[in-house]
Amino acid sequence: IRRVAAARRAHLSVIGQTVYVSTHHLPEVVSDESGIPLYQAFSLGYTDGADEEPARLRVRLPLLGNHQQLNAAVALATVRALGEAGIEADRDAVLRGFSKVSWPGRLEIVRRDPVVIVDGAHNPDSMAKTTQAIWDLFYGRPVIVVLGVSSDKDIEGIIAELGSGTGNLLGPRVEKVIVTRTHHPRAAYPEHVADILHRRGLFAEVREDVGEALATAVGSARAGRTEIGLDPIVLVTGSLFLAAEARQYYGLGPDLSIEAQ
Repeated sequence: IRRVAAARRAHLSVIGQTVYVSTHHLPEVVSDESGIPLYQAFSLGYTDGADEEPARLRVRLPLLGNHQQLNAAVALATVRALGEAGIEADRDAVLRGFSKVSWPGRLEIVRRDPVVIVDGAHNPDSMAKTTQAIWDLFYGRPVIVVLGVSSDKDIEGIIAELGSGTGNLLGPRVEKVIVTRTHHPRAAYPEHVADILHRRGLFAEVREDVGEALATAVGSARAGRTEIGLDPIVLVTGSLFLAAEARQYYGLGPDLSIEAQ
């Protein structure tokens, strides 16, 4: 990237240099009275040169997960690059933009009782970030996963990350996985996915219909409630197509299935 930027005489901004996630104030997650996270607050630092005193923004971001802090730094670097090109955005406008941003299907809480989270993670890297965020936000709570993946993805790698903390006392406790299949023609056969899960020691059951899979997961979460507040949560993940159909199921978006197109 550096070589191509230099060849094209394009300015290159690298996160961690002139724009970075600041440790001047520690990040925090703000939750409601039920313990459901609402937003995260953290600081972004920026400077125009080595001799300049760094400036900071205390950002309030509704997007959850530590990885979104880096995404926010990229967004700030982009705004600053636009400013150098004559397209200005003042400090208050930037802060308002961060506070109002919405990203459907990315660690999106679509139901509160029990908690149901939809995340479109569809490769090993994004699944690793998703499971890390679930551990950070819902420490100690069992997880029931509704999983649907595309056949052309790295299914083994996705499942490896999904179950990476299962045998670790400090990791997310995946109690069971309900495998389903969206209407998309690239959707993997649930039986094939379940077989991989079984080989990795994860309990899996198959529900061909997405709605049935979601209802089964919610029923399992209700049945697993405890008196000490560590109620199971439901994580719907593995595919953007599954995220879309889950959001439709909960009345949060248009029908994006193949049949509706």
